[in-house]
Amino acid sequence: MRVYTVHENPIYVDDRRIVLVKDGFCWPALFFTIIWAIYRRVWLGLGVYIIGLFVLAALEASFASDAGIIYLLNFAFALYVAAEANDWRRRSLIKRGYREVAVVIAEALEDAERRYFEMEADAREASRAQRTTPPSAPPSTDAPEPAGAL
Repeated sequence: MRVYTVHENPIYVDDRRIVLVKDGFCWPALFFTIIWAIYRRVWLGLGVYIIGLFVLAALEASFASDAGIIYLLNFAFALYVAAEANDWRRRSLIKRGYREVAVVIAEALEDAERRYFEMEADAREASRAQRTTPPSAPPSTDAPEPAGAL
């Protein structure tokens, strides 16, 4: 089972209003980092990636004789970026006005969407039922007379 966070932006009324983000490792960010960051508008992640590439290039110049270390550092950096990518995406959504409204556990994104919208519909129905139920009479403030009192 995967964990998804649900983010809502009340400004939008179309399909951009709700965004679900998977918690954990992001495979597209591992293999297509720059494209993924631009498509998802994750500017912090893109900046970290570009700065990391410059640092790795500088290290490559200093460790030119040992290519194994450079490959290992590149691989470790790619894993770090992919592990943090969805957290950077959440942060980017919050900066754009989204707020986290729920956490859903599901097998796949489609299941998570279905569960969230079912939960939302159930909550609306419960709220509507609560508003249409007449309030009960407040308890009487008159104290009952003790038995046997005249």
